[in-house]
Order: sequence, then structure tokens, then C-alpha cells
Amino acid sequence: MRAALFFVWFLGVVIGVPALFVAGSVWREVATLEASAPHDVPDAAATRVALSGDTMLPASDATAALPGARSATMALWADGTRLVLVDAGDASGAAAARTKYLTESGAHLSGGTDLLGGRFASDTFTTAAGEQGRLVVAEGTVAIVAGPSDAAVEARVTALRARSDVPQLAWALSAPVGDAMNAFLLRTLGPVLLWALLAVPWFGRMASWAGASPPAPGAPVLDAATLRRNLLALGGGALPFTVQPGTRDDELIVDWRYEDTRLTPALQLTGRRRVHRIVVRLDGKHHVARAQDRHATLDWSADGAANAASLDWRASRGITLFQYEHETELGIGIESGRFAITPKASYTFDLRELKAPVVAIVTRGGWEWRPVIAFSRLLGG
Repeated sequence: MRAALFFVWFLGVVIGVPALFVAGSVWREVATLEASAPHDVPDAAATRVALSGDTMLPASDATAALPGARSATMALWADGTRLVLVDAGDASGAAAARTKYLTESGAHLSGGTDLLGGRFASDTFTTAAGEQGRLVVAEGTVAIVAGPSDAAVEARVTALRARSDVPQLAWALSAPVGDAMNAFLLRTLGPVLLWALLAVPWFGRMASWAGASPPAPGAPVLDAATLRRNLLALGGGALPFTVQPGTRDDELIVDWRYEDTRLTPALQLTGRRRVHRIVVRLDGKHHVARAQDRHATLDWSADGAANAASLDWRASRGITLFQYEHETELGIGIESGRFAITPKASYTFDLRELKAPVVAIVTRGGWEWRPVIAFSRLLGG
């Protein structure tokens, strides 16, 4: 039950809360954008007249180059920058115009942002002729600014954003894509990252709580030295694990060797050694046995297996709430003139059953068994 509650908490609080926050932030941003967009369909002729006030040549109709668009306008300035403004009607039309322009100009993309499946997007690119450019999609509007340098393009974009006589163009270039989108992400991801940092100690403590076993009811509380002796006496014999002293006075090492012939004949035959280790530290003040799971895997040739002490235990450590494995090795051959597949060896491994004797010694000694991600009290309690 504790494990189930832990996963519900993890999905609902650790994952669910930031997911709802991000979804709500995106929804608010999109709602703000939709409310700020000019709702009148832009008049292409009026747009060309407005743009022609400071262009090198009168703005021209470029709809023939983009036959799927409702209208398209091209303007050219004396500094070598040019604008292609497309009224594509909707997001799908804008996506088609975007793809057509980038493909036909031989553009090489150097960066881009895509929001809501292309409803809002921004691309920076270099054309085959060496021009620098920026393409912006905002709903059904596509604005493309290209020029001889990044500085010239940025200056032209800034000037077009400030125009009040072409509202659709100014709105599209001011939509939160590109630099503005990055600012939106910072505003959104900052709280999410802060939440994740705050959740780290919660996660460790909740995982520890989920896997903990309380002292057996009515069990007398043993001192740390007695409990240590009981645990050291547990390993060996018919049990497929060993218990040895650790590097600290309060530490014990419990090793489960999967290659033990009593447990895993299939792994003996295939030449794999897998070892699960638990490092147990006894806290005599609080009567808590804190335990950290570690495991290692080693492939080996016949008679060449290394012992557990030679394995690297640093790669994986933490809490293992469940581990259940069943494996069967199959033999392939010819029997009575027929192709046959027969099982050679199989095994079943349930970590909970192997932990049970150790946990029982601890809880019957009046102590709590507490698995931990790390031995830090902040993370493990």
C-alpha cells in the first residue's frame, strides 16, 4: 500500500503539479496572443501602399510565387533588406508557405522555435546566395525578412515592429517566438526547476517511507552491537547471500549473488554474474537500519568470473522497491531428425523474498528498516 501511495504522490505532485503549471502558462500565453491579434483580414493593396512609403521600389504583389496563399507582398529597401509578407489564411497554409520558401531559397536553418504545432514559429536561416534571414509564423501570417547581414535584418525587423500602418505585420513580428519565446520559457521553466529542486528531498524521504518496515509490535529493542551480531550470523548456510562487516563500525554489507547454483543455474550456464548488494548502516540513537541498494553486472568466460569485491558498485545505488525476474535459457538442436527448441535451465528471482530474512532480523530486534537513496539525513530521514 505504501508503494502504491508513493507512486500516486509522485505522479500527482512531483509530475502533475509542474505539468499543470506549464499547460496553464501555455494556455494563458496563447489566449493573450489570440486576444492581441488584429481581427480584420489585411487588405493586400493597402499593405503595399503603406510599405511603399520608404522602399527602394513600390511594394509588389508576390501571390503568384505562393499560389496557395490568399495574398503575398514583397518590399525591397535600399539597404538590401527585403520583406515577403504572406496572408496564408490559416496555420496549415502558413506551414505550406514556410516550407515552400525555405525549400526554394535553399535556406540552411541555424535556429528555430516552434509552438503549438506551427501556429507560432520562428526560423533564422542563411540562403543559398549567402543572405541572412528570419522567418516568422503567427497563425495564418508569414513574415520573411532577409538581408546582407544579421545586423541589417535585425534593424529591419525592429523598424517593421514599430509600424502602426501595417498592424498584421507588426503583430506577427512581435509574437512570442524567437527571443520573446525564450523569455517565455525562462518565465515558465524557472518555477519548474525550482519545484524540481525542492522535490528532491521530498522524493528521497517519500521513497524511504514507501519501502520502510516498522519494528515488530511488542518486540524488545536490541542494542546496536547485538543486532549487528545477529545480522552477521544470518549469512551463509542455505541462504544465497553473505553478510560481512563494512568499512565503518556501524556498517554491514549484504551480498546476494545471482550466480549461486541454488538460485540461478541459467546464469551459471550463460556466463553472467549479477550481484545485488545492500549497504546497511545501524543508527543506534534512533534504532533505525538505513539500507541502500546497489547492483552490478559482469559477463565472464568459463572459470574467469570475478568475485563481488572486484565489481564497481558506484554505477547504480538507491532504493529498489521491487525486483522480480524470471528467465529461461533455451537449447536449439536436432532431435530424431527434427528441429527442436528445449529449455535448458530457468530461474526466478524475487528480491523481496531474499530481503525478508534480513528485514525480519531488524524489525524483530525492535528497529525500523528504512531504505534510503542516500545516507544523508536530508534525503533519507
